[in-house]
Amino acid sequence: MDEEDPGGGVTSILPTTVTQMPDVLTAAVASVAKVVEEGYEGAQIWGSILKAPIWTWITRRPAPEAIAVPSVEQFQMYQEAAKGLIRYITLAPEHDPDHRLTRYCASNGVAVSMGHSSASYEKALL
Repeated sequence: MDEEDPGGGVTSILPTTVTQMPDVLTAAVASVAKVVEEGYEGAQIWGSILKAPIWTWITRRPAPEAIAVPSVEQFQMYQEAAKGLIRYITLAPEHDPDHRLTRYCASNGVAVSMGHSSASYEKALL
């Protein structure tokens, strides 16, 4: 190792959104895509995580006015703005009717994680 390359440290990142209004989320994921497209120095950006505005209405949340019902169409809008870079999404499965968004994401290479949920084990199952 030399002084210019000490080795180790952060090598890759996935910038993550927080629950916010659609225009803010769209701008955030588009900004990540722009940085990747234009080039930058630093850790490799593997994609982004959409911490979706799809939380349970029961838990405490930072932006209640931004809570939304899961929608494939809305996710597609975000993914288009992100130029396909959304790699993970977090949502409350009890608000995803018939697990439609979960299934769509899974079939399109986007990992889905359960978060901020009040779902029972049975309800969360696909």
